[in-house]
Amino acid sequence: MLFKIKKSSFLAPVFIWFAIITIILPLVSIFGKIVYPNEVFAAGNGFSYSRSITIDHTKVPNTDQTNFPVAFSGIFSYLATTGNGGKVQNANGYDVGFYSSSDCASGNKMNWETQIYSATGTGTSTYWIRIPTLSHTVDTVYYVCYGNSSISTDQSSRTSVWDSNFKAVYHSGDGTTISLNDSTVNANNLTNNGATETTGPLGAAFSFNGTTSYLERVGTAVTSAEPATLSALFFPNATTGYAMAIDGTGAGGGLDALGMRPAGVVRMTRGGSVTTNAPDSVSPNLYTISAWNHASAVFTSTSSRTIYVDGNSTGTTDTTAVTSPNSLNTTLVGARRFGNVINGVFNGAVAEARFSNIARSGDWATTEYNSMIGISSFYAIGSEQTTGVDTTPPVISGGSPSGALTSGTTSTTLAVTTDENATCKYSASSG
Repeated sequence: MLFKIKKSSFLAPVFIWFAIITIILPLVSIFGKIVYPNEVFAAGNGFSYSRSITIDHTKVPNTDQTNFPVAFSGIFSYLATTGNGGKVQNANGYDVGFYSSSDCASGNKMNWETQIYSATGTGTSTYWIRIPTLSHTVDTVYYVCYGNSSISTDQSSRTSVWDSNFKAVYHSGDGTTISLNDSTVNANNLTNNGATETTGPLGAAFSFNGTTSYLERVGTAVTSAEPATLSALFFPNATTGYAMAIDGTGAGGGLDALGMRPAGVVRMTRGGSVTTNAPDSVSPNLYTISAWNHASAVFTSTSSRTIYVDGNSTGTTDTTAVTSPNSLNTTLVGARRFGNVINGVFNGAVAEARFSNIARSGDWATTEYNSMIGISSFYAIGSEQTTGVDTTPPVISGGSPSGALTSGTTSTTLAVTTDENATCKYSASSG
């Protein structure tokens, strides 16, 4: 009895195919046959296109960051709708998504927030993506997938981007229309008192006139005590004013504030119903007038406070003692309340005002700065990958057994090595 093996080929990087075949009929010839399917490159799950986004690990200092929100922001002509010369099918851009694998599989879907979408591809589009582990030792890679005609609803999950320690996050809007919404699950939305919308380094920012305009949420001081972190991007037109403040920590009042002082000094203030010190940052890390800066005020405890300007620790010097009785319990952007009275109105623009109820690390502050003001070098975008049919057969090397099998053989192992992944099938027939 003779058994013959018919070899064919398949797909993916060096793939060895084995099949154990047990013969249960007499006088059977076995034919191993590899079926070559259509091959889909890169994008999948209904998406026609994908690009890799590679975050430079050297922009993440010293320690990995957990659940870190990164921006994907810029002018992307390929993310315009098809009617505007781009590749996106849905008029609202719903078929733009972010995934942890190049096949855009639903099980690898990430959490993202769409802040701005430009259907024309001529304006800035800005997305915020939550990275579960942002490594400081190896580059982090994720993927933007787009062009899926089956998607007609919003696939983003805005509140899932921001971890539970964020108590309020204010982006501002889309560069034209102001938004007062808090992006976190807490919904600590603001009330507008004369602020306007302008452009910023990530597409949008709040604009304040330095005298009467500010944003406020009355009745909710988003953090009540240390620890706390206040951070923001700010563009000062002058050397005075408060970019953001949390006013009121109960009936006795209180003040956690991040503000600008003359000579480029950034000030963080922690006040209350009793006299406390108000530490100021010191040189050499000063902010720049008429330019975008980043600052974080980290309140670890009543006796431990640190200011970071453009990702660098500035040190603090305790200077003026302050009191701030305030019964309103408010959260402000662009001003502060002192004794229930609005003062320190900011003259310039503020973006990405964030309030947390933990003391964020210095490495977090530096990564935040690198990912926003330094966004042009924070990540690299790969070339476009498309779906399609590969009609070129894979290359076979080896294949066993070959030729005729010894009469009386009741089982054998088929082995074929190919240069790409493949789906393999076999059939048995009487011989």
